[in-house]
Amino acid sequence: MLARCLALTALLASITSATSAASPGEEPFDGAVFAGPTGTHPGSITANPASLLRITPGVHLFATGVAHVERIAIDRELVDVDGTRRAGPRVEGDTMGAGGQLGGIYAWPGGMIAAAASLLPPDETLSGEDALAYHSNGTRTRRIDWFALGGGYRYGRSIHLAFGATVSERRTILRFKRDTALEAGRDPVRGVTSDCGGTPCGLEHPAAAETWSIDGDPDFLNLGNLVLSGGVLVRLPGETLLGLSYQRPWRKGAYELTGTATVTAAPRDGGLVHQGEATVFVGLPEVWRLGTRTAVGAGWEVVTELRWRRLGQVGPYDVRTHGGDLADAGVPEYYARARGLDDALAVELGVEQADVGQPVLVGLRIGGDTGAARGGRLSPTSPWGPELTASAGVQLRLASRWVIQAGYELGYQPPVTTDASVFDPIDRLDCVDSGYDFDLPACATVRAGAGLPTAGGTYARWDHQAWLALRIEVR
Repeated sequence: MLARCLALTALLASITSATSAASPGEEPFDGAVFAGPTGTHPGSITANPASLLRITPGVHLFATGVAHVERIAIDRELVDVDGTRRAGPRVEGDTMGAGGQLGGIYAWPGGMIAAAASLLPPDETLSGEDALAYHSNGTRTRRIDWFALGGGYRYGRSIHLAFGATVSERRTILRFKRDTALEAGRDPVRGVTSDCGGTPCGLEHPAAAETWSIDGDPDFLNLGNLVLSGGVLVRLPGETLLGLSYQRPWRKGAYELTGTATVTAAPRDGGLVHQGEATVFVGLPEVWRLGTRTAVGAGWEVVTELRWRRLGQVGPYDVRTHGGDLADAGVPEYYARARGLDDALAVELGVEQADVGQPVLVGLRIGGDTGAARGGRLSPTSPWGPELTASAGVQLRLASRWVIQAGYELGYQPPVTTDASVFDPIDRLDCVDSGYDFDLPACATVRAGAGLPTAGGTYARWDHQAWLALRIEVR
């Protein structure tokens, strides 16, 4: 049985599917039973290292795997040149991915140190769908935690304090189409009223679609790769544990990626491929976590958690192109791509059996999340609206030294219909026609990267996540 468990963990950790969807700022085990600001799950190295001070003294080795599948359905709304809205195509499908984490913990009565490396599921919406391509045609970010280190001390029985640092890369691929007719406004030669194969181009005409592909990697030695975390665990009267943690990038502001840019001209412009270099700037979020764990008798604990992901500070993808033949081909040197993210709050309530050495533990949780994008900010790039979640988990202890945890979380985003989308092509038309008047509200929309073909419509999601963790107490 042990060999099978090890094989399954290794399998989950080795899968690197090209597509998955995960809301920015989430840890792979957020919402997992036995995890969180007061749990002893190994993922707490980055979520709240202070909670690992609860682990039994000794050397612990661990391997975890996580698999993620999402079902997304988008009923698009279309906007015509005159501002008329009408029903558009329905797009639905699955995205999936997996990742894993390996590491170890050394704990003694007064403290602990822990280290881990992780390959986490990539973020992505539906890939390769023409109806979504002006927002995402396969955009994704894969986070790689090359090295995470945490350490902490126990101050008596009541206060545990710990800090952590992670060298974390976010390799990003941007894939999207650019409507060259929309970019030219109402110009009769190049704009939405110009000719595309015998008819006016209008909006989203395939003949005017320019295709962009940008592969961006961070500089490994850049301090922007460093993410800091700190946490405290306090024992309150009434057998209650209170955990608080904070996670932030070492350097606030833009996270820089450098790489290649390939731009394929629109069919009406000959369809030639142009290449050069690109620099992409994007912000990273801060995350606060607050949780409690209270003994309620008969070997059970009530667990709560509140997460605040400060996504509003992330901002758009700030894309800069240079080199090669891009400038000669008329490719913009600066192009912003809005993400529409808002701060997100998640709350969870659950019950778990207290771990006092028994062979089997079980736990359940329910929760809700306000979503990373809401209302008119929803888009195929950021389809994460308000969500309800439920999770279950089981822990098996074998021969006192082996601990296996397995769990599953189901998330459901009820259909959300946007009102006026912030991604409004009419704003770009008005801005271009004004000569890019800085004071015009429509031009503020364009500067933020949101003057694109509309992202209006109805968004729904089913989210499935499963994880498996194996911990071995060496001594």
